Amino acid sequence: MIITRIELENFRSYGEAEITPPTSGLTLVQGSNGAGKSSLISAAVMWCLFGDSPDGVSVKELRRQGSPDGEPTSVSVTLNADGREIMVYRALKGKNLTTIAEVTVDGTPMTEVKSGAATAFVEGLLKVDATGFKTAYMVQQKSLDSMVKQTAASRKKTIEKLSGVEKLASAVDSARSDARAAQKYSASFDSDGDGISELQNKVAEASQSLVDALTDHSEASGRHERRSTALKEVQSELRETESAARSAIARNAEHSNLETQLSNLQVRAQKGEGLLADAEKKLDTAQKNATEMHDLWEWPDSSVGTTDLSEENQKIGALRAERTNLMASLEELDKDGADSCPTCGQKADVEHIRSETREKLDLVVKDGKDLAAKIEESKKKNEIATKILSADKALRSEEHEVKRTKETLDSVMEEIAKIESQLGESSLVEYDEETLKALADKEKELSAEADQAAKIASDEQSRVSAAERDMATAEAQLSSALENESKRKAAINEYETSAALAGALDRFRAQRLASLAPSLSESASEYLVTLTEGSLTQITLTDDFEPMVTAANGSTRPVAMLSGGEESLVALSLRLAIGDEVISGEGSLLVLDEILGALDEERRALVTKTLRDLGRQVFLVHHGDTEFADEVYTVTPGPNGATVQAG
Repeated sequence: MIITRIELENFRSYGEAEITPPTSGLTLVQGSNGAGKSSLISAAVMWCLFGDSPDGVSVKELRRQGSPDGEPTSVSVTLNADGREIMVYRALKGKNLTTIAEVTVDGTPMTEVKSGAATAFVEGLLKVDATGFKTAYMVQQKSLDSMVKQTAASRKKTIEKLSGVEKLASAVDSARSDARAAQKYSASFDSDGDGISELQNKVAEASQSLVDALTDHSEASGRHERRSTALKEVQSELRETESAARSAIARNAEHSNLETQLSNLQVRAQKGEGLLADAEKKLDTAQKNATEMHDLWEWPDSSVGTTDLSEENQKIGALRAERTNLMASLEELDKDGADSCPTCGQKADVEHIRSETREKLDLVVKDGKDLAAKIEESKKKNEIATKILSADKALRSEEHEVKRTKETLDSVMEEIAKIESQLGESSLVEYDEETLKALADKEKELSAEADQAAKIASDEQSRVSAAERDMATAEAQLSSALENESKRKAAINEYETSAALAGALDRFRAQRLASLAPSLSESASEYLVTLTEGSLTQITLTDDFEPMVTAANGSTRPVAMLSGGEESLVALSLRLAIGDEVISGEGSLLVLDEILGALDEERRALVTKTLRDLGRQVFLVHHGDTEFADEVYTVTPGPNGATVQAG
């Protein structure tokens, strides 16, 4: 596994940064304290690949202070693993700093989901989780120093954890716990299988009882069906007989009703004939009265009718008023000394005016008499016309009454003829009451028998239901017993399997521990000889992983008796050996973060040269010592975030 590109934006102390390191040799990352050297390699890579933040750093603190709103905090790491190019992008976006992640393999997007899913996907691709990655590919000064300065027990635990042996111990404990749980579970079952035969017999007995109940129920149902069939046949015959009887009764009632209607109509006809005779007498009287009234009409040249006299009355009233005025004028003219017109008051010929006034008065009187005579004549005509019109009206009324009475009588006579015709076609019908009674009695008898048969069938059905319940209970008990027996056997099998697994894992763990110390000693010794140029020749780990160091002169000493620089070289040798043990030589990436602080200049030069000659892609975070570096990246703080400069 090698890294080909790292890109950062607003991550920790960086604004924007990008590096494309060489695929082998030594890459040095240098800069002042606090510039962000470790963030560029260790923190950025761990968070991008696994979502793993540095100790004590929250997600919010991953975002660079002062980052512009709207810009994400992101890290992109491109690496080659197992012949594939893998690009992982992880970012914080939005006000809530939501984590998103994308994974691309050989240019094809694999996933674009939440952080957790992407982390699992990356772990599957790289075949290692965050802890394993730190163990195999990363070495920090803090963990390096603890390798030799811890107590024996702590050192053993650390080496077991780094080498994966600790997981074997956890697996052993888990298998033993599973075995104890399975054993306890198997012991919780009361039965050992002996009661199953008894339950099987109980099921067989319940099954036979059910068969017997079903047989009896079938026979009872058959009897009920036969009784029901006979009852239906009698009921059908009874319904037919009752229908015939009802039809006869209805026809007889209809005949009697027609006779009653005929009798009532005959009474109405007799009464109608009397009414017609009375109406004809009244009509004759009205005709005579009308003839007499018409004989009184003296004016053959005018039709019978009344005249409106309102206009004539108005005229005679006007003549009377004019006569009164003329007479008043004459009285004025007849007075002594009259010498003026009584109408206008002017001087005039009184005799001449008196003469004209008398002539007008005579004419008004004559017109009044003529008009009065005419009015009297009109009143007489109106009186006679009124009597004639009244007699004509009475005549028409009597004619209408005679016509209506005749029509009513004719209608009654038509109804009488119609009903007499219907009676001629109708006759009384007789029906057999004895047969009807016999069928009703038979129906009652068969109904009682059918009810009794139904009750017996219902009782037998209750027996069937009870037998089915007993059968279901017995089968459920047997099924439960068989299930419990199966669970008990499965639990016993699980106990035996888990116990065997725990034993096998424990033996493998013991073998692994037994082989781990010699294996690590051999690999670490090779690194130590190179790093010390042969002044220290061998590291030997005891059973408690206590390192003993052999010098070139053959003397053996514990690590505590070495100088600080020698302790660091021993720790580095062991750490490199553990990394080789974990990755089995499959990967070439190696990140070393501030591990050379305890070494003098000569030792540092030797270590950097050795690391370069390992043939791996080595990242070294350190101050200076660029002599053996194939590429140098310098981290420089700035107002818009730290920057990285190659060269």
